[in-house]
Amino acid sequence: MNKIALASLFTIAAFSQVAFAGSYDNNLYEDDYPPEPKPVEISEYQLTHSSFFMEADLGLGAQSIDGYIHKYGKTAFDGDGLAGAFNFGINIKRWIAPYLGFSFVFGSGHVSFDSADDKLKNISFYTLGANIGTLIFPFRNVDGMSGLFLGFELGVGGVEVSSDKLDRFDYLVNNSRFLVTIEFGHVWDLTPRWSAGIKGFVSFNSFNDDYDYYDSDYYPSYAYDYEMYDLSGVSIGLMATLIRR
Repeated sequence: MNKIALASLFTIAAFSQVAFAGSYDNNLYEDDYPPEPKPVEISEYQLTHSSFFMEADLGLGAQSIDGYIHKYGKTAFDGDGLAGAFNFGINIKRWIAPYLGFSFVFGSGHVSFDSADDKLKNISFYTLGANIGTLIFPFRNVDGMSGLFLGFELGVGGVEVSSDKLDRFDYLVNNSRFLVTIEFGHVWDLTPRWSAGIKGFVSFNSFNDDYDYYDSDYYPSYAYDYEMYDLSGVSIGLMATLIRR
């Protein structure tokens, strides 16, 4: 009987150790793989009311301009550099956000002329624009797609392309422009109000014609020589965006 009792106690002790070890291992497993964080919850109030809207963008942009400069013939400029925008407006039910803002692109590139075999390099440029536009979030209530957006802008501004490598002609383009911009992107919610993501844009530029670089009152013999006309351009870019809505 003593042997049987000892065997029984040994068996119970062994099972107890196994059960304790299994429970300990499970605890370790759960600690090593904590539960996934909960997604940001948007309240019903935010989905049905308006609020202040703000957007800040920063990234890379590229500018291309084609046209004619009398005496030089057909001219083509291509450049790329830093791009950005700041917009302020109203968020309406997290669905649409009309705004006012401004945008910029500045960098360097090169220009070519029909009358010259070689391209001029290291040309500096900048573009500025004052814009009115809107962002639309068509899938605001669809899981996984609520951050997708489209945007449309109309704006006015200016472009300057300059070089110190041309005799008596530092500015290749110095003109005002009208632009139409299409935007698209996706943001992810950081908090109930703030979101961050990526944004792309394509901007179509139309420039004033018959711009005389030299003032004809002071340089009557040069004014016609450097007349610019039929200028048009396209800007593209990809930027990181931060939105408050």
